[in-house]
Amino acid sequence: VKYESAYSGDTDKGILQIADTANGDLRPLTGRKGLENTPIFSPNAALMAFSAPRDNDPANVSDVFVFTPETNGSPKNITRSLDRSINTALWMPDGKTLLIGGNDKTRGALWLQPLEGQARRLDLGEVRNVSSVSMSKNGELAFTGSEANRPTELYFMASPA
Repeated sequence: VKYESAYSGDTDKGILQIADTANGDLRPLTGRKGLENTPIFSPNAALMAFSAPRDNDPANVSDVFVFTPETNGSPKNITRSLDRSINTALWMPDGKTLLIGGNDKTRGALWLQPLEGQARRLDLGEVRNVSSVSMSKNGELAFTGSEANRPTELYFMASPA
């Protein structure tokens, strides 16, 4: 992400760019005018996901967009129908699904979001808050979370895919 300046007040002007390793030239990727954050390549590097406010309105929830960086494809909002503010997005090993995290009413939640179709919420049992999600190469999850009346702990989940 390239920002207009180093000032924290300019983070709304962040745009995704890619550098040509041969000559160092930067090329914008999406054609959007800002508000792009947290880019992540798919496992085979054919796709890129990033977060941005819905409808490019900084007051809206954050959604996850996917596009083809090689062709500067038009970003597709894959989480709009989920209608939650997304704070985590990780590619599953298949490169066709993202693990999505955000709040669902009064609880933290994780979903498997395919590139096409509806998200599937993962059963986290009594875990209410979820943060610091990490994924292994085979899709196993480790995250910190807490239950009612219990401190934050480290949780492990076999690959939910």
